[in-house]
Amino acid sequence: MRTNDLKRWGLTKEQSAKIMGQFGRDVTGLRKEIEKLTAERDKEKERAQAAEKYYAEELAKRDFEDALKEAIEGCQFTSEAAKKAIMEEVREAGLKVMGGKILGLSDFLTQLKEKDPAAFVNEQQEQLETERARPFTRPLNGGRPSERFF
Repeated sequence: MRTNDLKRWGLTKEQSAKIMGQFGRDVTGLRKEIEKLTAERDKEKERAQAAEKYYAEELAKRDFEDALKEAIEGCQFTSEAAKKAIMEEVREAGLKVMGGKILGLSDFLTQLKEKDPAAFVNEQQEQLETERARPFTRPLNGGRPSERFF
């Protein structure tokens, strides 16, 4: 609204000044309200973005942990402590998950097996020990425990 518009409508200079003063106060109050609402909106927008980022990170961590647990199930470790230490090294390596699989995990585990072979069960050695543990004799009566020998 302009003073010229008011004069065109037939208002006097004093009437126009009073109306413009009231209009100015109204506009100033509305501008302050707009600034306040804009600041609140921006604050809430930042909170929403922070929450979205936080939950995206949490989901990524969960996906990584699920993929790690699934991948580690296929490995045999000499102890639970060795398993936990290897899992922690994998976490710290910064590997990424894609499609439910950890990219580069098999190469990383190969490096860890070379670096710390005592943490992993040597499958060949275990098989040799299992074969050595087999009894070299057989039961006399064909393995029937119901018959007694006197």
